[in-house]
Amino acid sequence: MPGDNLDSVPAPGGPIGDNAIRSLTPQSVSTVLRSALGRHAEFAGGPNAALDFLIASRIHRHDRESTLSTRRYLSDDGVRFVARTDEEIVPAARQVELPEPLPLTMPLAAAIAGRRSERDFSGEPMDVAALGTVLRAVGGITHGQRAPLRSGGVVDLAQRSVSSGGGLYPVELYAAAVKVHGLAEGMYRYAPRADVLERTGGAEAVAAFRAGLMEVESLPGISRAAALLVLVGRPWRSMRKYGPRGMRMTMHEVGAIGQQSHLAAVALGLGSLDWTSFYDGEVNQALGFDGVRRAVLHMVLLGHPATPPTV
Repeated sequence: MPGDNLDSVPAPGGPIGDNAIRSLTPQSVSTVLRSALGRHAEFAGGPNAALDFLIASRIHRHDRESTLSTRRYLSDDGVRFVARTDEEIVPAARQVELPEPLPLTMPLAAAIAGRRSERDFSGEPMDVAALGTVLRAVGGITHGQRAPLRSGGVVDLAQRSVSSGGGLYPVELYAAAVKVHGLAEGMYRYAPRADVLERTGGAEAVAAFRAGLMEVESLPGISRAAALLVLVGRPWRSMRKYGPRGMRMTMHEVGAIGQQSHLAAVALGLGSLDWTSFYDGEVNQALGFDGVRRAVLHMVLLGHPATPPTV
């Protein structure tokens, strides 16, 4: 029942009791160091980030502030604003042109069946065309829509293959190129409108970024990944329209991009692996982010599998 203290419910014995959601000992509540079970199973007591997030991002039927914020985006000015999402000029000195994308001809059913978490990369370089193909598959402009204005006329909306709440696209794509044939080692940002890479740092930036990953160097198979796809959130893009609910939409977009990158990797004969084991402060600092307005939310490791896929 809502508000029930789970710790107050006696757990039965045996396997069911062993897996019940409760503190291991009553004393664990008062200790400084506790496991995830001790910290997050006690929904009724103490700070709880997951609970705070779920409550703060709820939608209430008579929330007029949220309704007004959403309606602003339905005005002509709002539509024009959305139409200019990611409209930018990438300095020529930092632009890296991408080759033509590789064909993704594998049937969807085969790609879904072939998706695996690859934990043993070969260390061989992947091709820049393959990296560009993955970036375009998850973040490139795939089609357009003409949106009519109430005052007359239309504006063109640039849309992508991954759905995004309100077409605001609060997730940016970065790539750490470790061993990419045709691309110098470095950090890059994918600019979807220009369809180019923007070089944001060299080999030293990649080293600083990789230093913030947990356990990678101690796991040789994983450390041999050729590139890291870095999903960077700009939650304010969504939250200024949808309020705290926009954070849920940002996370949804992260998941959609991640899964689509896996399917593209399978179609290219590459291996991929979701990776959330990183020290947030360190990786954000390496990229020059404040960790709030712009923050690393997720990563996908890419590279050739040590053992060729069977599908």
